[in-house]
Amino acid sequence: MTDVFNAVQTAIYERLQPVLAALPGGVPVFDDVQQKTDYPYAVIGDDQADEWDTKTSCGLRHDITVDVWSRYDGRKEVKTILGAIYTALHNQPITVAGQQAVWCYFQFKTDFLEPDGETRHGVIRFEIATTEQA
Repeated sequence: MTDVFNAVQTAIYERLQPVLAALPGGVPVFDDVQQKTDYPYAVIGDDQADEWDTKTSCGLRHDITVDVWSRYDGRKEVKTILGAIYTALHNQPITVAGQQAVWCYFQFKTDFLEPDGETRHGVIRFEIATTEQA
């Protein structure tokens, strides 16, 4: 099996980067974010994968989250970014190197105020099924 775990993350990044960059002010997408990074931004977050084999192919079912961070007063900015992520990924074809992406479905989203009282945090999760390319 190819390096499917990094390939899925790369596919998500490549799908989101131009979409979020096109939002007003541009929203960068990171794998890891440094302190003092300007808000807003998105981070490809935690993921997990489970076996999803059939009789004829090896497959994986990936759950992957994207976190959004904002200091905008109110929820509008976080919800706008989460909406753009939803539109870019839910039920859309994605290209995963060395794999056949079977589906990409939205699972859930939430947003909340962090304990600092200033930072809004949005979380959105998707399920992506992949199988080895023939």
